[in-house]
Amino acid sequence: MERNIFGNVVIIFLLFLNIVLFADIEDKTFDNDIVQDTTLETYFLEFAETIDGELNVNDMTEDVVIDNNYTNEQNIQDVTIDFTLNPKEYFPFSMNELVESEIKYLTQTKRDFLIRSIKKAEDYVVDMRKIFKKYGIPEDLVYLPIIESGFNYHAYSRKGAAGMWQFMPSTATWIGMKRNEWLDERLDPLISCEFAAKYLSSLYDLFDDWYLALAAYNYGRGNVTKAIRRVGKKDYYSMVYKKIIPVETRKYVPRFKATVYIMKHLDEFGLEFTEKQDEYDYQKLSFTSPIRLVAKYSGLSIVEFSKYNPSLRSQFVPGGRVPYNIRLPKENADMLRSNIEVLKKQSSSDYMVYFIKNGDNLSSIANSYGISISNLMSINGISNSNLIWEGQKIYIPVLNRNRAHVATRRMLKNSHVVNHGETVSQIALLYGVSADIIARLNNLDNSYFIKIGQVLKIR
Repeated sequence: MERNIFGNVVIIFLLFLNIVLFADIEDKTFDNDIVQDTTLETYFLEFAETIDGELNVNDMTEDVVIDNNYTNEQNIQDVTIDFTLNPKEYFPFSMNELVESEIKYLTQTKRDFLIRSIKKAEDYVVDMRKIFKKYGIPEDLVYLPIIESGFNYHAYSRKGAAGMWQFMPSTATWIGMKRNEWLDERLDPLISCEFAAKYLSSLYDLFDDWYLALAAYNYGRGNVTKAIRRVGKKDYYSMVYKKIIPVETRKYVPRFKATVYIMKHLDEFGLEFTEKQDEYDYQKLSFTSPIRLVAKYSGLSIVEFSKYNPSLRSQFVPGGRVPYNIRLPKENADMLRSNIEVLKKQSSSDYMVYFIKNGDNLSSIANSYGISISNLMSINGISNSNLIWEGQKIYIPVLNRNRAHVATRRMLKNSHVVNHGETVSQIALLYGVSADIIARLNNLDNSYFIKIGQVLKIR
Protein backbone atom coordinates (compact mmCIF):
# COMPACT_ATOMS: atom_id res chain seq x y z
CA MET A 1 0.00 0.00 0.00
CA GLU A 2 2.80 2.42 0.97
CA ARG A 3 4.62 1.48 -2.25
CA ASN A 4 1.50 2.35 -4.34
CA ILE A 5 1.10 5.72 -2.58
CA PHE A 6 4.78 6.48 -3.20
CA GLY A 7 4.41 5.50 -6.87
CA ASN A 8 1.42 7.80 -7.30
CA VAL A 9 3.31 10.69 -5.72
CA VAL A 10 6.22 10.15 -8.15
CA ILE A 11 3.84 10.10 -11.14
CA ILE A 12 2.12 13.32 -10.02
CA PHE A 13 5.52 14.99 -9.54
CA LEU A 14 6.70 13.95 -13.03
CA LEU A 15 3.48 15.25 -14.60
CA PHE A 16 3.98 18.57 -12.83
CA LEU A 17 7.62 18.70 -14.01
CA ASN A 18 6.56 18.11 -17.63
CA ILE A 19 4.03 20.96 -17.41
CA VAL A 20 6.75 23.30 -16.12
CA LEU A 21 9.22 22.23 -18.79
CA PHE A 22 6.63 22.58 -21.54
CA ALA A 23 5.79 26.08 -20.35
CA ASP A 24 9.49 26.93 -20.45
CA ILE A 25 9.75 25.58 -23.99
CA GLU A 26 6.85 27.75 -25.12
CA ASP A 27 8.58 30.80 -23.67
CA LYS A 28 11.95 30.13 -25.28
CA THR A 29 11.27 28.37 -28.60
CA PHE A 30 10.92 30.60 -31.64
CA ASP A 31 8.27 29.45 -34.10
CA ASN A 32 9.81 28.38 -37.38
CA ASP A 33 13.11 30.11 -36.60
CA ILE A 34 15.02 27.22 -38.04
CA VAL A 35 18.74 27.54 -37.74
CA GLN A 36 21.56 25.46 -38.93
CA ASP A 37 25.12 25.23 -37.89
CA THR A 38 28.39 23.81 -39.21
CA THR A 39 32.14 24.39 -38.99
CA LEU A 40 35.70 23.52 -40.17
CA GLU A 41 38.79 21.90 -38.75
CA THR A 42 40.33 25.04 -37.25
CA TYR A 43 40.16 26.01 -33.62
CA PHE A 44 38.14 29.10 -32.95
CA LEU A 45 40.76 30.00 -30.38
CA GLU A 46 43.36 30.62 -33.09
CA PHE A 47 41.00 32.60 -35.25
CA ALA A 48 40.21 34.93 -32.36
CA GLU A 49 43.74 36.28 -32.65
CA THR A 50 43.45 36.77 -36.42
CA ILE A 51 40.25 38.52 -37.51
CA ASP A 52 40.76 42.13 -36.62
CA GLY A 53 41.83 40.81 -33.20
CA GLU A 54 38.23 40.55 -32.14
CA LEU A 55 36.27 37.50 -31.04
CA ASN A 56 37.79 35.77 -28.03
CA VAL A 57 36.44 32.31 -27.44
CA ASN A 58 37.80 32.33 -23.91
CA ASP A 59 35.69 35.34 -22.95
CA MET A 60 33.36 33.98 -20.29
CA THR A 61 30.49 36.31 -19.58
CA GLU A 62 29.17 36.84 -16.08
CA ASP A 63 25.89 35.21 -17.07
CA VAL A 64 27.20 31.82 -18.12
CA VAL A 65 30.38 29.99 -17.24
CA ILE A 66 30.19 26.54 -18.77
CA ASP A 67 32.67 24.90 -16.44
CA ASN A 68 31.04 26.02 -13.19
CA ASN A 69 27.41 27.06 -13.49
CA TYR A 70 25.94 23.92 -15.03
CA THR A 71 25.47 21.08 -12.61
CA ASN A 72 22.57 19.51 -14.47
CA GLU A 73 22.75 18.47 -18.10
CA GLN A 74 19.10 19.38 -18.60
CA ASN A 75 19.92 23.05 -17.93
CA ILE A 76 21.56 23.40 -21.33
CA GLN A 77 19.66 20.82 -23.32
CA ASP A 78 17.99 22.09 -26.48
CA VAL A 79 14.48 21.15 -27.46
CA THR A 80 14.08 18.83 -30.42
CA ILE A 81 11.18 19.73 -32.68
CA ASP A 82 9.62 17.39 -35.20
CA PHE A 83 9.41 18.79 -38.71
CA THR A 84 7.88 17.14 -41.74
CA LEU A 85 10.60 18.81 -43.80
CA ASN A 86 13.93 17.21 -44.65
CA PRO A 87 15.97 17.54 -41.42
CA LYS A 88 19.13 18.14 -43.45
CA GLU A 89 17.64 21.34 -44.87
CA TYR A 90 16.49 22.81 -41.56
CA PHE A 91 17.70 22.96 -38.02
CA PRO A 92 15.38 23.30 -34.99
CA PHE A 93 16.37 26.41 -33.08
CA SER A 94 15.68 26.87 -29.40
CA MET A 95 17.00 29.35 -26.89
CA ASN A 96 19.02 28.43 -23.84
CA GLU A 97 21.28 30.28 -21.43
CA LEU A 98 24.39 29.59 -23.48
CA VAL A 99 22.82 31.16 -26.57
CA GLU A 100 21.50 34.11 -24.57
CA SER A 101 24.99 34.69 -23.20
CA GLU A 102 26.51 34.65 -26.69
CA ILE A 103 23.87 37.08 -27.97
CA LYS A 104 24.87 39.48 -25.21
CA TYR A 105 28.55 38.94 -25.95
CA LEU A 106 28.20 39.66 -29.68
CA THR A 107 25.78 42.58 -29.47
CA GLN A 108 27.46 44.32 -26.54
CA THR A 109 31.08 43.28 -25.91
CA LYS A 110 31.90 42.75 -29.61
CA ARG A 111 29.37 45.10 -31.15
CA ASP A 112 31.89 47.00 -33.33
CA PHE A 113 33.25 43.74 -34.72
CA LEU A 114 29.71 42.51 -35.39
CA ILE A 115 28.77 45.69 -37.26
CA ARG A 116 31.88 45.45 -39.49
CA SER A 117 31.23 41.77 -40.19
CA ILE A 118 27.60 42.38 -41.13
CA LYS A 119 28.65 45.18 -43.48
CA LYS A 120 31.14 42.90 -45.25
CA ALA A 121 28.54 40.12 -45.48
CA GLU A 122 26.20 42.30 -47.54
CA ASP A 123 28.22 41.63 -50.71
CA TYR A 124 28.09 37.84 -50.50
CA VAL A 125 25.02 36.39 -48.79
CA VAL A 126 22.75 36.42 -51.87
CA ASP A 127 25.16 34.24 -53.88
CA MET A 128 25.98 32.09 -50.85
CA ARG A 129 22.33 31.30 -50.23
CA LYS A 130 22.03 30.00 -53.78
CA ILE A 131 24.99 27.70 -53.20
CA PHE A 132 23.59 26.26 -49.95
CA LYS A 133 20.18 25.81 -51.52
CA LYS A 134 21.80 23.87 -54.37
CA TYR A 135 23.36 21.45 -51.87
CA GLY A 136 20.16 21.10 -49.84
CA ILE A 137 21.59 22.45 -46.60
CA PRO A 138 20.29 25.32 -44.43
CA GLU A 139 20.61 28.78 -45.92
CA ASP A 140 21.25 30.15 -42.43
CA LEU A 141 24.77 28.76 -42.78
CA VAL A 142 25.62 31.87 -44.81
CA TYR A 143 26.18 33.60 -41.46
CA LEU A 144 28.86 31.14 -40.33
CA PRO A 145 31.74 33.29 -41.69
CA ILE A 146 30.77 35.99 -39.18
CA ILE A 147 32.25 33.89 -36.38
CA GLU A 148 34.86 32.21 -38.60
CA SER A 149 36.47 35.26 -40.18
CA GLY A 150 34.27 38.31 -39.81
CA PHE A 151 33.60 37.82 -43.56
CA ASN A 152 37.24 38.73 -44.22
CA TYR A 153 38.43 36.68 -47.19
CA HIS A 154 42.07 37.50 -46.35
CA ALA A 155 41.84 36.20 -42.77
CA TYR A 156 44.67 33.87 -41.70
CA SER A 157 45.22 31.95 -38.48
CA ARG A 158 48.62 31.20 -36.95
CA LYS A 159 48.28 27.55 -37.92
CA GLY A 160 47.51 28.30 -41.56
CA ALA A 161 43.71 28.38 -41.78
CA ALA A 162 42.70 30.91 -44.43
CA GLY A 163 39.79 32.70 -46.02
CA MET A 164 36.22 33.41 -44.97
CA TRP A 165 35.62 29.76 -44.15
CA GLN A 166 39.02 29.26 -42.45
CA PHE A 167 39.99 26.04 -44.21
CA MET A 168 43.20 24.44 -42.97
CA PRO A 169 45.64 23.44 -45.76
CA SER A 170 45.13 19.72 -45.08
CA THR A 171 41.34 20.03 -45.24
CA ALA A 172 41.53 22.15 -48.39
CA THR A 173 43.70 19.54 -50.11
CA TRP A 174 41.48 16.69 -48.93
CA ILE A 175 38.32 18.23 -50.38
CA GLY A 176 39.99 19.21 -53.67
CA MET A 177 40.70 22.94 -53.42
CA LYS A 178 43.50 24.30 -55.62
CA ARG A 179 46.51 25.65 -53.74
CA ASN A 180 49.75 26.39 -55.57
CA GLU A 181 52.16 29.22 -56.36
CA TRP A 182 49.56 30.84 -58.62
CA LEU A 183 46.35 30.71 -56.61
CA ASP A 184 44.73 29.71 -53.33
CA GLU A 185 41.02 28.95 -53.71
CA ARG A 186 40.50 29.29 -49.95
CA LEU A 187 40.72 33.06 -50.46
CA ASP A 188 37.90 33.27 -53.00
CA PRO A 189 34.58 33.90 -51.18
CA LEU A 190 32.35 32.05 -53.64
CA ILE A 191 34.70 29.20 -54.59
CA SER A 192 35.45 28.52 -50.92
CA CYS A 193 31.72 28.74 -50.14
CA GLU A 194 31.07 26.01 -52.72
CA PHE A 195 33.62 23.76 -51.02
CA ALA A 196 32.30 24.68 -47.57
CA ALA A 197 28.80 23.62 -48.65
CA LYS A 198 30.12 20.27 -49.89
CA TYR A 199 32.12 19.74 -46.72
CA LEU A 200 29.30 20.70 -44.37
CA SER A 201 26.92 18.46 -46.28
CA SER A 202 29.33 15.54 -45.89
CA LEU A 203 29.65 16.22 -42.14
CA TYR A 204 25.89 16.13 -41.72
CA ASP A 205 25.73 12.87 -43.70
CA LEU A 206 28.37 11.45 -41.37
CA PHE A 207 26.79 12.48 -38.05
CA ASP A 208 23.11 12.95 -39.03
CA ASP A 209 23.01 15.94 -36.69
CA TRP A 210 23.80 19.59 -37.37
CA TYR A 211 25.18 20.35 -33.89
CA LEU A 212 27.68 17.51 -34.28
CA ALA A 213 28.45 18.60 -37.84
CA LEU A 214 29.27 22.08 -36.54
CA ALA A 215 31.40 20.64 -33.77
CA ALA A 216 33.27 18.55 -36.35
CA TYR A 217 33.82 21.59 -38.56
CA ASN A 218 35.47 23.28 -35.59
CA TYR A 219 37.14 20.36 -33.81
CA GLY A 220 37.65 17.80 -36.59
CA ARG A 221 35.69 14.76 -37.75
CA GLY A 222 37.94 12.28 -36.03
CA ASN A 223 37.86 14.10 -32.71
CA VAL A 224 34.06 14.31 -32.68
CA THR A 225 33.80 10.62 -33.57
CA LYS A 226 36.02 9.81 -30.57
CA ALA A 227 33.92 12.10 -28.36
CA ILE A 228 30.75 10.26 -29.42
CA ARG A 229 32.34 6.97 -28.36
CA ARG A 230 33.34 8.44 -25.00
CA VAL A 231 29.93 9.93 -24.23
CA GLY A 232 28.11 6.86 -25.55
CA LYS A 233 25.63 8.67 -27.82
CA LYS A 234 25.35 11.16 -30.67
CA ASP A 235 24.46 14.19 -28.57
CA TYR A 236 26.31 17.49 -28.68
CA TYR A 237 25.07 18.82 -25.35
CA SER A 238 26.09 15.64 -23.55
CA MET A 239 29.61 16.39 -24.77
CA VAL A 240 29.27 19.95 -23.48
CA TYR A 241 27.99 18.83 -20.07
CA LYS A 242 30.66 16.15 -19.65
CA LYS A 243 33.41 18.43 -21.01
CA ILE A 244 34.41 15.86 -23.61
CA ILE A 245 35.17 18.60 -26.15
CA PRO A 246 37.32 21.75 -25.77
CA VAL A 247 35.80 24.99 -24.50
CA GLU A 248 36.03 26.65 -27.94
CA THR A 249 33.91 23.87 -29.44
CA ARG A 250 31.49 24.00 -26.50
CA LYS A 251 30.95 27.68 -27.21
CA TYR A 252 31.06 27.42 -31.00
CA VAL A 253 27.55 26.08 -31.62
CA PRO A 254 25.84 28.47 -29.17
CA ARG A 255 27.78 31.35 -30.72
CA PHE A 256 26.63 30.43 -34.20
CA LYS A 257 23.03 30.06 -33.02
CA ALA A 258 23.31 33.47 -31.39
CA THR A 259 24.61 34.90 -34.66
CA VAL A 260 21.65 33.52 -36.60
CA TYR A 261 19.18 34.83 -34.02
CA ILE A 262 20.75 38.29 -34.24
CA MET A 263 20.60 38.28 -38.05
CA LYS A 264 16.91 37.35 -37.92
CA HIS A 265 16.09 40.02 -35.32
CA LEU A 266 18.29 42.97 -36.36
CA ASP A 267 15.79 45.63 -35.28
CA GLU A 268 15.84 44.24 -31.76
CA PHE A 269 19.54 45.12 -31.52
CA GLY A 270 19.52 48.34 -33.56
CA LEU A 271 21.46 46.76 -36.45
CA GLU A 272 21.07 47.13 -40.22
CA PHE A 273 21.75 44.70 -43.03
CA THR A 274 21.15 45.27 -46.75
CA GLU A 275 21.70 42.32 -49.07
CA LYS A 276 23.36 43.35 -52.34
CA GLN A 277 22.92 41.59 -55.66
CA ASP A 278 25.83 42.36 -57.96
CA GLU A 279 25.72 41.01 -61.50
CA TYR A 280 28.88 39.08 -62.20
CA ASP A 281 30.07 37.53 -65.41
CA TYR A 282 32.94 35.18 -66.15
CA GLN A 283 35.56 35.25 -68.88
CA LYS A 284 37.80 32.24 -69.47
CA LEU A 285 41.45 33.01 -70.07
CA SER A 286 43.25 30.28 -72.01
CA PHE A 287 46.66 31.98 -71.84
CA THR A 288 48.68 33.32 -68.92
CA SER A 289 48.69 37.09 -68.62
CA PRO A 290 49.90 39.70 -66.11
CA ILE A 291 47.18 40.89 -63.77
CA ARG A 292 48.01 44.52 -64.58
CA LEU A 293 47.19 43.91 -68.27
CA VAL A 294 44.03 41.91 -67.58
CA ALA A 295 42.85 44.64 -65.23
CA LYS A 296 43.73 47.33 -67.78
CA TYR A 297 41.76 45.69 -70.59
CA SER A 298 38.85 45.09 -68.22
CA GLY A 299 38.63 48.77 -67.32
CA LEU A 300 39.55 48.15 -63.67
CA SER A 301 42.41 49.09 -61.38
CA ILE A 302 44.61 46.26 -60.08
CA VAL A 303 43.03 46.69 -56.63
CA GLU A 304 39.51 46.45 -58.05
CA PHE A 305 40.40 43.43 -60.18
CA SER A 306 41.97 41.66 -57.19
CA LYS A 307 38.83 42.27 -55.13
CA TYR A 308 36.82 40.17 -57.60
CA ASN A 309 39.58 37.55 -57.95
CA PRO A 310 41.24 37.35 -54.51
CA SER A 311 42.52 33.79 -54.92
CA LEU A 312 45.32 34.93 -57.29
CA ARG A 313 48.64 34.88 -55.44
CA SER A 314 51.17 36.03 -58.06
CA GLN A 315 51.19 38.90 -60.54
CA PHE A 316 49.67 36.64 -63.19
CA VAL A 317 46.33 35.17 -64.15
CA PRO A 318 47.26 31.53 -64.87
CA GLY A 319 45.84 30.30 -68.17
CA GLY A 320 46.89 27.24 -70.15
CA ARG A 321 45.34 23.85 -70.75
CA VAL A 322 42.81 24.53 -68.00
CA PRO A 323 41.50 28.09 -68.63
CA TYR A 324 41.14 30.34 -65.61
CA ASN A 325 37.66 31.72 -64.98
CA ILE A 326 37.97 35.44 -64.27
CA ARG A 327 35.07 36.93 -62.29
CA LEU A 328 34.18 40.52 -63.16
CA PRO A 329 31.23 42.89 -63.08
CA LYS A 330 29.20 42.30 -66.24
CA GLU A 331 30.21 45.49 -68.06
CA ASN A 332 33.90 44.86 -67.32
CA ALA A 333 33.67 41.26 -68.52
CA ASP A 334 32.19 42.54 -71.80
CA MET A 335 35.09 44.99 -72.14
CA LEU A 336 37.67 42.25 -71.55
CA ARG A 337 35.94 40.02 -74.09
CA SER A 338 36.26 42.70 -76.75
CA ASN A 339 39.97 43.21 -75.92
CA ILE A 340 40.97 39.56 -75.58
CA GLU A 341 43.12 39.35 -78.75
CA VAL A 342 44.99 42.56 -77.92
CA LEU A 343 45.59 41.21 -74.40
CA LYS A 344 46.93 37.92 -75.75
CA LYS A 345 49.37 39.64 -78.09
CA GLN A 346 50.68 42.06 -75.48
CA SER A 347 51.00 39.33 -72.83
CA SER A 348 53.29 37.27 -75.06
CA SER A 349 55.48 40.28 -75.89
CA ASP A 350 55.84 41.46 -72.28
CA TYR A 351 56.80 38.11 -70.72
CA MET A 352 58.53 34.92 -71.77
CA VAL A 353 57.98 31.44 -70.39
CA TYR A 354 60.95 29.63 -68.87
CA PHE A 355 61.02 26.01 -67.68
CA ILE A 356 63.34 25.20 -64.78
CA LYS A 357 66.12 22.78 -65.76
CA ASN A 358 68.19 20.46 -63.60
CA GLY A 359 70.85 22.54 -61.85
CA ASP A 360 69.00 25.85 -62.21
CA ASN A 361 68.58 28.26 -59.34
CA LEU A 362 66.57 31.47 -59.24
CA SER A 363 69.63 33.62 -58.61
CA SER A 364 71.39 32.50 -61.80
CA ILE A 365 68.18 32.80 -63.85
CA ALA A 366 67.58 36.33 -62.55
CA ASN A 367 71.18 37.36 -63.29
CA SER A 368 70.99 35.83 -66.76
CA TYR A 369 67.97 37.97 -67.66
CA GLY A 370 69.07 41.13 -65.90
CA ILE A 371 66.35 41.24 -63.25
CA SER A 372 66.42 41.03 -59.47
CA ILE A 373 65.69 37.73 -57.76
CA SER A 374 63.08 39.45 -55.56
CA ASN A 375 61.24 40.69 -58.66
CA LEU A 376 61.40 37.24 -60.25
CA MET A 377 59.99 35.63 -57.09
CA SER A 378 57.26 38.25 -56.74
CA ILE A 379 56.12 37.89 -60.36
CA ASN A 380 55.82 34.13 -59.98
CA GLY A 381 54.39 33.99 -56.48
CA ILE A 382 57.45 32.13 -55.13
CA SER A 383 58.00 32.62 -51.39
CA ASN A 384 61.12 30.43 -50.99
CA SER A 385 63.87 30.58 -53.62
CA ASN A 386 64.96 27.04 -52.74
CA LEU A 387 61.54 25.53 -53.44
CA ILE A 388 61.72 25.14 -57.22
CA TRP A 389 61.70 21.96 -59.27
CA GLU A 390 62.74 20.68 -62.68
CA GLY A 391 60.07 21.37 -65.27
CA GLN A 392 58.45 24.18 -63.26
CA LYS A 393 57.13 26.99 -65.46
CA ILE A 394 58.05 30.55 -64.52
CA TYR A 395 57.57 33.91 -66.24
CA ILE A 396 60.33 36.38 -67.00
CA PRO A 397 59.56 40.01 -67.86
CA VAL A 398 60.88 41.28 -71.19
CA LEU A 399 62.71 44.57 -70.53
CA ASN A 400 64.73 46.83 -72.81
CA ARG A 401 67.97 45.62 -71.23
CA ASN A 402 67.23 41.91 -71.77
CA ARG A 403 65.16 42.01 -74.98
CA ALA A 404 67.97 40.69 -77.23
CA HIS A 405 68.77 37.87 -74.81
CA VAL A 406 65.10 36.91 -74.61
CA ALA A 407 64.82 36.87 -78.42
CA THR A 408 67.80 34.49 -78.62
CA ARG A 409 66.29 32.22 -75.98
CA ARG A 410 62.98 32.16 -77.82
CA MET A 411 64.71 30.96 -81.00
CA LEU A 412 66.68 28.34 -79.08
CA LYS A 413 63.65 26.98 -77.30
CA ASN A 414 62.32 25.61 -80.59
CA SER A 415 65.12 23.04 -80.47
CA HIS A 416 66.98 21.09 -77.80
CA VAL A 417 70.38 19.42 -77.61
CA VAL A 418 70.10 16.09 -75.78
CA ASN A 419 72.19 15.88 -72.61
CA HIS A 420 73.40 12.80 -70.73
CA GLY A 421 70.57 10.93 -68.98
CA GLU A 422 67.72 12.86 -70.61
CA THR A 423 64.61 11.15 -71.97
CA VAL A 424 62.01 12.38 -74.45
CA SER A 425 59.44 12.60 -71.65
CA GLN A 426 61.74 14.76 -69.51
CA ILE A 427 62.50 17.07 -72.43
CA ALA A 428 58.79 17.35 -73.24
CA LEU A 429 58.08 18.32 -69.64
CA LEU A 430 60.87 20.89 -69.79
CA TYR A 431 59.28 22.68 -72.75
CA GLY A 432 55.65 22.14 -71.84
CA VAL A 433 54.81 19.94 -74.82
CA SER A 434 53.86 16.28 -75.17
CA ALA A 435 56.40 13.53 -75.81
CA ASP A 436 54.31 12.39 -78.80
CA ILE A 437 54.76 15.77 -80.51
CA ILE A 438 58.55 15.63 -80.11
CA ALA A 439 58.59 12.04 -81.39
CA ARG A 440 56.50 12.98 -84.43
CA LEU A 441 58.57 16.11 -85.28
CA ASN A 442 61.82 14.10 -85.10
CA ASN A 443 60.61 10.82 -86.67
CA LEU A 444 61.40 8.82 -83.53
CA ASP A 445 60.29 5.21 -83.34
CA ASN A 446 58.01 3.84 -80.62
CA SER A 447 60.95 3.36 -78.25
CA TYR A 448 61.64 7.13 -78.25
CA PHE A 449 65.37 6.34 -78.59
CA ILE A 450 67.61 9.45 -78.60
CA LYS A 451 71.38 10.07 -78.44
CA ILE A 452 73.56 12.48 -76.47
CA GLY A 453 74.19 15.58 -78.61
CA GLN A 454 71.20 14.93 -80.86
CA VAL A 455 69.30 18.12 -81.79
CA LEU A 456 65.55 17.70 -81.39
CA LYS A 457 62.86 19.92 -82.84
CA ILE A 458 60.50 21.02 -80.11
CA ARG A 459 57.87 22.99 -82.06
